[in-house]
Amino acid sequence: MLLAIDQPINLIFPLIGVALALLISRVEDRSPAAITLFALAPALLFRVAMGQRAEEYHFMFILFFTLFHTSALYFITHQVMRLLNVPLPMRRIYLLNVVLIGFYGLRRLQPMWPDPQQGVPIVNSIFFFHLIVFALLGVYLASGREYWTERFGDVLRSPLVYVVIAGLAMGLMAVEVPYNLLETVDSLYDMTIPMALIVAGITLGRGMNLLELDQTASHLGGVGICALIRLVVSPALALCIVPMMGIEDVYLKQALVYSAAAPTGVFAVVLAAFYGRTAEKRFTVLCVLLTAVLSLATAPLVGVAVNYYLPIVTEAVTP
Repeated sequence: MLLAIDQPINLIFPLIGVALALLISRVEDRSPAAITLFALAPALLFRVAMGQRAEEYHFMFILFFTLFHTSALYFITHQVMRLLNVPLPMRRIYLLNVVLIGFYGLRRLQPMWPDPQQGVPIVNSIFFFHLIVFALLGVYLASGREYWTERFGDVLRSPLVYVVIAGLAMGLMAVEVPYNLLETVDSLYDMTIPMALIVAGITLGRGMNLLELDQTASHLGGVGICALIRLVVSPALALCIVPMMGIEDVYLKQALVYSAAAPTGVFAVVLAAFYGRTAEKRFTVLCVLLTAVLSLATAPLVGVAVNYYLPIVTEAVTP
């Protein structure tokens, strides 16, 4: 079960961004990041929120797991950063790259179920709660403001919070959305991930300055620590949490662990491109690249651990 961006077609969008950054000197990443954050991502969150059903069996389990696992991962990472005396501004960037996961791999969890249609609402809920982490904790961590009240203000000024509330309310009350509005939202929804990948490509292209390779190399140690926490500590933590939750559906258990093993998400780059400085952008894009590549090796190992500790037991058929 690979959770990296492992389909060649997905590489087209970041390559477009790299080409734009290298060929057009005036291209910068903050404007397309703003479009992604404040125009496209709200449509994505609204559409996914509309499809949630709080009364379904899996909903509260996924909510609890996401809350507890993210909090524990945040605490562990924060303590490691304190031990390493990482400055506060960069400490938030480390945390950003640890708590935000990539979404492409989540789509590949659906075929785990005997009937893949059973996995659709569960995978959508996992996707939804990680979008909540992006909208709340992601914006809070990426904001470069000094005081926590100012960073919290940035969260409240973002439309992401309000579209989630609106989408959930409309979904729970079964409000019928006009077709024309839904068609517009779907158009923006479809553009969100490709645009985020283009932003990542532009950020990468802008950082490919041969005169500044020493500054880029200086981030490798920190990026390696983030990759270790994201790809090893995170799934190990999930393997400890999931058996204690009383979940009967073994496929749901496995899906939660696999989602915890995903590489750093491209939305971390979008947030860094809009809120961050040059060093923070470089660090984040390097973290996304490294975790995506390393996950090709770590994901199969996570699969072995999952099948060992959370095996799928098939009942024997009696003649």
